[in-house]
Amino acid sequence: MATMIALWNPDEWPDGVAEHHFGLLAERGFGLSIVGPWSTGSRKYDIGYGDTVYMLMVGDRGRGVIRSGIALEGISQDGDWRGGDREANYIKRVEWRHFVPVEDALPTETLKDQIPEVNWDRMQASGVVIDEPAAQTLDDLWLAHIGQA
Repeated sequence: MATMIALWNPDEWPDGVAEHHFGLLAERGFGLSIVGPWSTGSRKYDIGYGDTVYMLMVGDRGRGVIRSGIALEGISQDGDWRGGDREANYIKRVEWRHFVPVEDALPTETLKDQIPEVNWDRMQASGVVIDEPAAQTLDDLWLAHIGQA
């Protein structure tokens, strides 16, 4: 099974929308999941049903993991979420299972310290696949962070 990092930059969303959307999800806590698409950047393959997806918040509001879930299908192309005539790569159905509020993100400082083989500060787009044992360490850190360890 693969583990992919999806990026989310709240600065690219209209004011208040990101906080409202992600805040509601985090408030409702465990037991709630949401299914939706997410971009895989330039990645067109190597992600399929059952693979783990983590969402790394980036941008001026801080950096850290705020979501985890599983891919319910592989990667396909569709219209770019930013609009226009371009196509983009997506996992059309990610089941996001665990959420934390943005202010409670698993910080990249912890990730850099515990998983130094992944270049957490240099990720420029979604679709980065991390290898074992880094993926297992991320799983362990995340589960401890959300109180599921």
